[in-house]
Amino acid sequence: MQEDGDVLVTSAVIDGMTVLRPCITNFRTTDADIDALPAQH
Repeated sequence: MQEDGDVLVTSAVIDGMTVLRPCITNFRTTDADIDALPAQH
């Protein structure tokens, strides 16, 4: 993941709706990184 920039996202069901569930632990994560998640999945 660190070498190629891929991210892994799991899903969750909240109130009957399936949603993406990213886990963000790096303090250097930017808004642009978050905005790019749907484009990768």
